[in-house]
Amino acid sequence: MTDPTVPAVGGESLSDVDDRVAAAVDRIVDSNPGRTVLVVSHVTPIKATVRRALGASADIYRTLHLDLASLSVVEFYPDGRSVVRLVNDTHYLR
Repeated sequence: MTDPTVPAVGGESLSDVDDRVAAAVDRIVDSNPGRTVLVVSHVTPIKATVRRALGASADIYRTLHLDLASLSVVEFYPDGRSVVRLVNDTHYLR
């Protein structure tokens, strides 16, 4: 977790996850201009999405906790802007 370029055993590095998620977000934004899109994923790609929107360092993988089945809302715009509206909301599980 301290070096985002080192792959997990049998898996990919956090840097690889960042690249894969960034490409997916770009495809989603480009193919759905002006639309709201729901993406369901595991924790690490969600952290990568939030990290990208915030322009945060890879430290976010160690410092941001996401509960199972939590909701995060991130907006990306074609001009490159992004807004994080909500992170790790679980109120609907109570």
